[in-house]
Amino acid sequence: MGPAGAPLSLVVAAANRDPDKFSNPDKFDMHREKTVNATFGYGVHHCSGHQLAKSLGEMMVEETARRLPNIRLDPTTPANVSGYLFRGAKSLPVIWG
Repeated sequence: MGPAGAPLSLVVAAANRDPDKFSNPDKFDMHREKTVNATFGYGVHHCSGHQLAKSLGEMMVEETARRLPNIRLDPTTPANVSGYLFRGAKSLPVIWG
């Protein structure tokens, strides 16, 4: 904790990466056990686009799996996940066939 009046920076990209709650918090793991997170905020600050984003994400994953049934993460190339304000996958290497 810094001195009173010191500048403070809130980094949204740090959400859901607490090493006390997540093993390998910096690793992209699409099979990670679901847990309570702050991605879309809480209470009155809950994102109004949450349901739309969730529905679109589900549709994209389902459609990709339907069109490319053998798609899987490339085990030889890790995902590139980064970002200061909004953290996300910049590249997600996959293979199929």
